[in-house]
Amino acid sequence: MSSTGFWEAPETRHAVLARLPGYRLSKFQDCLPERFALEVIESYLLDVAGTVRWLRGRPRVQLKRPGCEIPAVLMPGLDGLWQDLPEHLSVEELNVLAHTLDGYQIALDHLDREAFAIASEVRQRFDASHTWDGSTVELLVAFFANVRGWRGLYSWPEDGDESHRVAQGLYDAVRRRIREHPGEVELVPAGPTVADSA
Repeated sequence: MSSTGFWEAPETRHAVLARLPGYRLSKFQDCLPERFALEVIESYLLDVAGTVRWLRGRPRVQLKRPGCEIPAVLMPGLDGLWQDLPEHLSVEELNVLAHTLDGYQIALDHLDREAFAIASEVRQRFDASHTWDGSTVELLVAFFANVRGWRGLYSWPEDGDESHRVAQGLYDAVRRRIREHPGEVELVPAGPTVADSA
């Protein structure tokens, strides 16, 4: 039940909609084929995405240690304390921080979509509103995907360029969202590496 696939399955949709009263929400509803008429009712009365989020509970995002040296300023991030990270990070620091996230898995586990699709949706909202907006999980995934996308560039971003400003904007949005909605997601600290425990 905590997967959107469950709610989108034809047998589930039909069973749920069969239990709803025959609301008339549009004068054209009776002219529509049954499946579209039911879709009108469903979109008005049901919040499938909200139901799935509620059933899943508070998302837990497991942080990981990147396979490189970690700058001291990023150590709070490994402990899940993004709010304690510096306000501004360099291109290299943003790259290391993004590698503490498994954005691909986070997207699938918590949003049932691919990471780059989520990043694209977040970017479209930014282009329309000029504000990085979304849930903490959406913003974490968008930050990860944006920085991960640097690998496809002809030249590595430099401090202060457009790629750096976009990543910094997403980083700022994540930190702001964590401050404003501290219980929305649990950032699980990264465990020690094999080398750390030896």
